[in-house]
Amino acid sequence: MKSILKMASVGNWNNFAKLYIKDDAHWYLMPKAKDIDAKQVPNIYNFLITLKYWFVDLGWKNTDKEEFVKNFIKSAQGEFFKSKVEVWNDKTQLFMTCMAFKGNLISREQETEEKMKLFDGIISSFDKGNSYEDIESKYGKEELINNFCANSRNFINLCQRLGFAWIEKNAEIIITSVGLEFLVAKDFRPVFEKQLRKYQFCNKTITSQRYKDIRILPFKFTLELLMRVGKNYLTKEEFALFVTKCTEMSDIDVCLEWIHKFRRMGSENRESFLENCNKRRRGQIRSHFKELSEQVAKNINFLTFAGPWEIVQKDKVTLMQITDKRVAVKILREDEDREFLDVDTKEAWFGQYGNHDQRFDLQGIINYYTRIGKTEKARDLIKQVKDTQEKEKLKKKLAERLLEKHVEEFYLKNLNLIENGLSLWKKGNLTGHQFETPDGGIMDILTITENGEFVVLEFKRGRSSDEAIGQLLRYMGWVYRNLSSEVPVRGYLIARDFEKYIDYALIGMQHPQIPNSKGKDLIKKFRHVFDTKQTGVESIKI
Repeated sequence: MKSILKMASVGNWNNFAKLYIKDDAHWYLMPKAKDIDAKQVPNIYNFLITLKYWFVDLGWKNTDKEEFVKNFIKSAQGEFFKSKVEVWNDKTQLFMTCMAFKGNLISREQETEEKMKLFDGIISSFDKGNSYEDIESKYGKEELINNFCANSRNFINLCQRLGFAWIEKNAEIIITSVGLEFLVAKDFRPVFEKQLRKYQFCNKTITSQRYKDIRILPFKFTLELLMRVGKNYLTKEEFALFVTKCTEMSDIDVCLEWIHKFRRMGSENRESFLENCNKRRRGQIRSHFKELSEQVAKNINFLTFAGPWEIVQKDKVTLMQITDKRVAVKILREDEDREFLDVDTKEAWFGQYGNHDQRFDLQGIINYYTRIGKTEKARDLIKQVKDTQEKEKLKKKLAERLLEKHVEEFYLKNLNLIENGLSLWKKGNLTGHQFETPDGGIMDILTITENGEFVVLEFKRGRSSDEAIGQLLRYMGWVYRNLSSEVPVRGYLIARDFEKYIDYALIGMQHPQIPNSKGKDLIKKFRHVFDTKQTGVESIKI
């Protein structure tokens, strides 16, 4: 979808204002009630380390804190809560909010005296070792979850926006590799900068349809714009009017034109133009321009949190300004081939964004598309690669993946050849084919038996090494912790042939092929029927 900067002729101020008032799409990098600055970093760190201790590492087990936790999460009947304590739900949310208040991570300044008295009563009940049910019975779920716990959701949102932690209702709480890097980093800024440079808008964590057509890498776009715009600065006004309305990376040239013309406007014309942009639509409490002007401050704070720029005040005007041109040039050179990543689910986006080693450059995204079978997208991007040798490597990798995909799709239609009773796992819009997780990787095929037992299938086009066992176990572990806590998860390693070391790997996990072993048959080898040494269509020997 075209941005309004391209729809209106540059300099046609009346037409632009009319389009601006009607256009709801804009950059929404930080929610209205959220903000981030350097003062918050220690609080984000302490919240994340607290979350890790209680609900990821389960540091309370076998300590004097164990009875306290068990008492808090027990059911009304006095039985131990059946779900894993690592799952994010009302109980864990209340627990973390109390811990955040006790650690002075949440400011009390904005709350009324009456409200803080109520909150202190909740915290006191928590400290006394009351169960969640007792506290909910006394204060009511509405007060606990919608009011009291709202104070900690600021941290939840920041952890999600920065890719530090996966915190979703009724899902396992995950500290990502990026989050773990942040927790051990001596200087937080490189970690933040890396995430800001990877961040894209819109992505699957943003569910509102009003933003779905925006395909922007905000850090790269804004940095390039600042390096090209006069005197290397942007005002909040210019950001709210033009920058935040760009919908694709190619809008940068037309955005520059609008800004330059805006700066050359006389004061009278400018005042009239801003007045037109500030008009409200019918039913609006505030104008779109006022809304965006407030939002822009949060967007700029988010973008300038790390990098070669800063916010300055000059003649009572707030400016976003480059502070180190050499660093800016270096970043733009490094990010020259950084691309927008199309993903299908929130889990898929987080699995890439929260991965410390994942680069959103051309090669990284081609590898991702190749891995999940989006071959047309991969082909289109390979055409953009300038280095001939690199292009040939990527072509070969894509060809190999197509062979693997051919094997995979055959068995997807013939699961009974692997094991009778297997069917593809499905839940809502999710499917077990190329199933992407927020932190566990991408599974080839996730199946389920007639008895509700999960079985993970991992495919290799030719000979498989023992490394594939670790990969398959990682997938099985993720499924067990998130989908199947009651029944063991099984797996199949499917390949044309197997290295002998795989047997040692299976021995190491007490595989039943070893005499007198009492281990459960969790992983089986399965030889597929494809000759993948051939090019073109593989021969099927069934």
